[in-house]
Amino acid sequence: MESVEHEFLRSIGVVVMPSHDSPDSLTWPRVSAACEYLGPARFEDILDISLIVERVGTSSVHYRYEIDCETKPVAIGRISVVCCQLGSGGKLTKKPVPDSIRSALLAND
Repeated sequence: MESVEHEFLRSIGVVVMPSHDSPDSLTWPRVSAACEYLGPARFEDILDISLIVERVGTSSVHYRYEIDCETKPVAIGRISVVCCQLGSGGKLTKKPVPDSIRSALLAND
């Protein structure tokens, strides 16, 4: 699910691995993750994973993942992240989701 999230963020122009040196570096730490398993997936099965932006809060983003194997549902996952500014020493400060990112997230819901 995290790999799909990273691909999605890159596709809307959001940097996934910010620099510690930039004062406007944002990062998206997870605050919740869950997965409900619906059916089997086996080693080397090819999975189709769809990412759905369920909700964008003031500083949070909630994703839902639909995971299928050969059109059969395998799992439904959810991840919630919080927008944070990355400061020196790795310090995180919660920030509102910037309007440009909010617009891009909502355009893909």
